Amino acid sequence: MGREIIIREPEANLRWGAQNQENPDYGVEEITFGTARTAYSRSQLGPYEIYEKELKGISSEERKAVLEKLFFACAEGGHTSVFYQAPHGIEVVAPRLVTLGLCADDFTKFLQTSLRYTRSGEENRSGEYFMPAAISGTEFEDQVLQLFQDSFGIYMQMTEPHSANQIPREDARFIHPLLVAAKYLHGHGNFASFTGLKAAYDPEDNTWIPELLTRTLKLTFTQLEKRYETLYAPKNVEAFIAQGKFPGMAHIFISEDDKLSKYLSNLSLSKPILVSIPLTSEMIEFARGKDLAKKAMLSLSNSVGNITGYVAKMSLNALHQLERHDTIPQIYESIYSAAQRGEIVVPETIRNSSYFTAFQDTCNRSFDLYEAMVGSGIPKSEAIGVIPHATEICSLIKLNAWNIVSGFMGDRLKPAAQWEIRDIARAIAQDISLKNPSFKESLDQLMAE
Repeated sequence: MGREIIIREPEANLRWGAQNQENPDYGVEEITFGTARTAYSRSQLGPYEIYEKELKGISSEERKAVLEKLFFACAEGGHTSVFYQAPHGIEVVAPRLVTLGLCADDFTKFLQTSLRYTRSGEENRSGEYFMPAAISGTEFEDQVLQLFQDSFGIYMQMTEPHSANQIPREDARFIHPLLVAAKYLHGHGNFASFTGLKAAYDPEDNTWIPELLTRTLKLTFTQLEKRYETLYAPKNVEAFIAQGKFPGMAHIFISEDDKLSKYLSNLSLSKPILVSIPLTSEMIEFARGKDLAKKAMLSLSNSVGNITGYVAKMSLNALHQLERHDTIPQIYESIYSAAQRGEIVVPETIRNSSYFTAFQDTCNRSFDLYEAMVGSGIPKSEAIGVIPHATEICSLIKLNAWNIVSGFMGDRLKPAAQWEIRDIARAIAQDISLKNPSFKESLDQLMAE
């Protein structure tokens, strides 16, 4: 019997904003104004005192004019710290494809319901997915729907409670296409961080950015502009982006022709390896531009001009674990190169089960469908959502001493860590211990816990 498939549309809702409990009128815009005036005036007054003196007693029209003038001056002047002072939160419903994009940002902190612990479709035994507009109404729509139904059916069988062949949820999810719904995703940020996301995923050439991702961000900004119309006025957003002060933001939605991505794609790896790549003048020039993904590679360079770090191959599941570590610089292979290779990571629990053949066949169907859609003229950015979470992709990460003895290793060597990222961390830890015995005692303790 086929499983019910529900097709959803992206959602974004502003759920909260910084506010004074005793005076709700002192909210995000007023806090931003007060802190800016405190920092850039000679009044010797605190933010709330400035609000009471300069905003509280004036009309709404006068207040708007005062806020508009100050916000635009700060945006045009690139006064980033001003915009970090008043956080607010967005709740998003979108596919995992979008989650991989949003969670790559280190400054807007996103957190979602984990598929390690929540059984997809558990409440009503129906699968929720998203259909890209470029596929809807084409000859491929029915094939995509069938892929949703078949992969969801296998997932439900694998995770059936009390089954003798039950597969852990954290392994069964490898079969999900990236268009499966991610509920719920909460983002904690501010004007600077949300605007940074817009700068990352709304470049002049957005050929490689999925429309579902850009649409989710448009919905987010619609909510922000509606609630904080003076702060998020388009002229402020545009002026702030034009300053180009955002740090690099590595993400997977980049061209297959990116040189560093090509380098990662061409590596033949059986385990993580330490690499050092000369940083050329051409790479520096690329990274000085407005493309935040290209800027990200500069954060992996050292004082002598080499990009250094460990390269590892992993599933998109593990990549999601990795990209949320905001203390380790990292860059990735293009997801489109990974899809072209069509290699997968198969959990041992599935490889040794009766579900292995169905799992492998479904993943292969996903890649074949992707290639067929691209071959027919559907943009890669719109076809990419059918590939599975099992897809193998390459990442380069840089670990400093703190992340070796605590931070990253402290989190990912724990028994509770997802097994794949734990195996990668263990392989890197063993190599570091060999190359620098000073770390051996600390790493041995972490691996023994």
